[in-house]
Parts: sequence; C-alpha cells; structure tokens
Amino acid sequence: MKFLDRLGVDRSSFTDLFSACLGCGTRVQEAGSKLIVKGRRRYVDLKRGEISFGDDAPRAIRYIGSEANASRTWLWGYENINRLDERLLTLARDVRDFGLRHGLEELSTPKLALSAKINGHALSAIACGLSQEPVCYYRCSHAGGAVFVAFAAGECVSSDGAIKLSMDANELISLAQDYIGAFQLNHAVFIKALLLRNGTKFSEAAGKIVANFKNDAIFSFDNLGRLSEVEFAV
Repeated sequence: MKFLDRLGVDRSSFTDLFSACLGCGTRVQEAGSKLIVKGRRRYVDLKRGEISFGDDAPRAIRYIGSEANASRTWLWGYENINRLDERLLTLARDVRDFGLRHGLEELSTPKLALSAKINGHALSAIACGLSQEPVCYYRCSHAGGAVFVAFAAGECVSSDGAIKLSMDANELISLAQDYIGAFQLNHAVFIKALLLRNGTKFSEAAGKIVANFKNDAIFSFDNLGRLSEVEFAV
C-alpha cells in the first residue's frame, strides 16, 4: 500500500481513502473490462471460488461482500454467513483489519446501510485498492441483490504498477472531471492517484499539480481543495 504514502493519504479519512483507491482502481477496472471481461457472459462458482468469462479458463476469486435489496444493506464478506472457504475471504479480512487499525467503521462494521456513499461499488473499489496485487471487482447480480468478487488482473498492469492502456492528457482530464462530478472526493488525491496509475510523473506546489504530459497539464485547486481549473503550459 505504498501508493497511499506516495499520495499523502490520511488513512483515517474514508473520503481520502476512497479517492485514492478509486483513482488507482478505475483504470484497472476499465482495462479489465476491455482485456478480460470483453462483454462476455460470466460464470461464478462460489463453492469452487472461481469466475470465468466466455470460454476462458476460470480465475480464482476473493469474496468482497454483498448487497441485499430487501434490507438495503451491505454485508462484508468477512462475516462469512455462507460458510465459504477461508481462502475466499482473505481480501475482505485484510480490509477489516485496515479499518480496525485506522478507525474506519465503514470497513470494520460487518453490516452497513446502503447509501450514495456506502455501496458495493465504492466498498469494492476500496477493497481492490488495498489489495497487494492488481485486481478487478465484478458485481454478480441475483434476485435478492448482488455479490461482489475480486479477481487478479495482472495482465492489465505493467511491472512498475502503471496501467498498460495509458491515457493522454485530454482523456485523463475528461475522466477526472466526470468522476469529480459524480462522487464526493478529495480532488487532489483522486487526480494524483489517476496520474500515478497512468504512469504520468507529476509534482506539487502552491495549490497546483503539474502533470508531465507532452505539454504539462496544470491542475489548480481553490482554498477548499476543489479542482478549479486545468490548463496546459505554453
């Protein structure tokens, strides 16, 4: 989890942690969709701990948690009410332990009410961000709700941790603005996480982040930490 130190994340802040994990994870999710899922039918076997897409060989999964439609709640996988094999629960239990160490009740409380902030996608993004290896999550819907599982996505990431399908400046700026408009985020942490995963070097000074694209992109923030302007160096 060295990326959290690189980004200057307050590990006791749910917003900061979510921003960092979403920024690093969203590109892996997109790459996984293109390189692994490819829009194909999925097959999940929780007893065997496997997921497969189309005719591909099965991939081992880690069980993250589940959403229940009737009660509008999320249940972390570490509760293991379905008595799954322990090897499926390692990621969820790592998330719980992180939450206990840093006072994050959202991660250490087994059952949570669903909301715009607390839901399977947000919590799975954090779980994948805290994984020791590049992983994607997948939402497996069923009549009563959905279960969320993670699977390895090493083919989407280079040895240095950068995404293989990198973005140019305009693509990354557009993505950043879309996500900032959709989620409650620490804008600077999220943008730095995007740049880090994209393999783009950057520096910080006086309320700005300078990203080293072909022409440097300068992200400016107001006194509340909100992204206020993006311009290119001339």
